Amino acid sequence: MDELEALATQLRALRESLRGQIAQTDDVATANKLQAQVLEVNSRIQSINSVIFAANTAQVTQHLDAINDATKEIGEAIADIQQIADVIGAVKNLLGIVDGVIGLLT
Repeated sequence: MDELEALATQLRALRESLRGQIAQTDDVATANKLQAQVLEVNSRIQSINSVIFAANTAQVTQHLDAINDATKEIGEAIADIQQIADVIGAVKNLLGIVDGVIGLLT
């Protein structure tokens, strides 16, 4: 995933470079050709961003059952407040899972 993000960053830099060239040219035909390339680069950036989003969504989805189970566990522990240690343990478990998901996405 890092490679795709790096590629998207490179393409954004290329897009800005092309835009800079457009600003510097006085020739309309050249500006139009450069603008066409900006549009093509934008298309690739959007495609890569879609792939990154889909992959991140899939990673989160893989952990939803664990998150749901941990949330249910918290509810059960809260129902019996006498067992505060269970509540704290369940919350720690949920937060550990959430931290893992956040780690996958960053």
